[in-house]
Amino acid sequence: MHSKRLVCLLLVIVMVATFGLQSSLAAAEYAKQINHETGETIDSKIITDNNRWRIVETCDNNTMTLLVSETMDNKACTVNYTIGDRNDRDNNTNLSVETIRNKCSVITLAESNLSFFNENSENQEYNVKGIDKDFIEVYDSNCELFAYMVTILDDNNNSVGFMTIGAFDSDHSLYDIYLNSEVIDFIHSLAKQNARIIFSPPVDYYVEKNGNYYLLELNEKIKIDVSDSFYSNRDLKDIIYNDLKSKKHEDHSASILDHEGQDFSILTSERVSLRNPLISNFVPVTDGTNTYYGGNQNWYGTSTKRNRGCGPVAAANITSYFARKTGTYYNNLYRPSSLTKSNFVKHMDDLYATIQPGVLGTWWSRFNNGVENFTANRGAPLNRVIDNSSFTVGNTSNYIKAGLNRDSPVAILNMQPAGSYEYKAHWMVVTEFIVNSSGQRFIRVSTWGQYRLISYDTWFASTRIYGGGLVYFR
Repeated sequence: MHSKRLVCLLLVIVMVATFGLQSSLAAAEYAKQINHETGETIDSKIITDNNRWRIVETCDNNTMTLLVSETMDNKACTVNYTIGDRNDRDNNTNLSVETIRNKCSVITLAESNLSFFNENSENQEYNVKGIDKDFIEVYDSNCELFAYMVTILDDNNNSVGFMTIGAFDSDHSLYDIYLNSEVIDFIHSLAKQNARIIFSPPVDYYVEKNGNYYLLELNEKIKIDVSDSFYSNRDLKDIIYNDLKSKKHEDHSASILDHEGQDFSILTSERVSLRNPLISNFVPVTDGTNTYYGGNQNWYGTSTKRNRGCGPVAAANITSYFARKTGTYYNNLYRPSSLTKSNFVKHMDDLYATIQPGVLGTWWSRFNNGVENFTANRGAPLNRVIDNSSFTVGNTSNYIKAGLNRDSPVAILNMQPAGSYEYKAHWMVVTEFIVNSSGQRFIRVSTWGQYRLISYDTWFASTRIYGGGLVYFR
């Protein structure tokens, strides 16, 4: 217990087009082809596709066709460079032309990384041979083009997986590689439904359709509506995206493109989780068609409990997770017959009665004693794991990983009394610990019934100053 994350360079002059009012979507039908070695304009032609601007590109003769202007909803707008369907995109949103990666370099990076993967992986299930040169576009949380999902093929040209490669020259060469034929078929089926695939670093994929956002649980081949929580931690997401596009990452891909060596740099350098960290497997509390990631203190029936209840909810999540372990005596830790919201609130009430939060919420000793007393009374005692090493980011990170490796959710408390930090004076439960290739630490947490990824470095910095701690049980 501790107390107290083919170089085809594109240079384009942004062009502004002004158009008259029309009754339907229209655009100046102007595009041009550029030789990327000399910058010479080769020709011009009209490119439209069902009233939506699209890029037509080829690696032949080192040329690419690109779009330089468009209009939507009878309003003139300027774009630097775009690939694919721009329907429903914000009129004043531009991509950075000078850093966008073209199809030629994507293919080169994909083939190089695939070759490196074949030489160094222990994959025996799939006979990986090549890639499909028709990519799936992947967007960031602002719905801007961010990466390409490249389908991996076997020797019979069947889809067997995918890799995700950044769309910017300064980006990492490879975010993710995933071998599972059913999963890539699942993703293709979503793309065919005009759904937008979104990658949220370092590990999550979402799909956006008709303004709703769904988390993709790839292993389960399901999507879960997370529209209410998708834009949580928006500032954190923007920081991660901007870091990935920064100059310091440019060498990762340049070495491959210049054929000076191969790089197999995946965004996530370390990832430790519970055995069942997914929404569908952790503590999937259901309410009609909604599935929650554990409990929410706002479900309590009184304002007093709602204000003080984050500690008991964390305890309810932990005890429920242990109760879901089949073949163990922990099942008595959760007595209701199902994980419906109404049943789970009863469980939350039982923990609240045991812990008895004070005016300022749940103090450290009350939480630990409460969990131990509750589980002992249910005949399945859990005991806190104590670690007396100094309170450093390294030691606390190791403590979290130790708990997760034991398949024990880790409760964390921050005691910052005021300020703008969203998780101040709050208990949460950690289900996953992640370190990206830049050394930034992140934790997946259950909080307010939601599945959130937050910066562990930020949480630790606040907790080191104001107090708090971490604990898991066994």
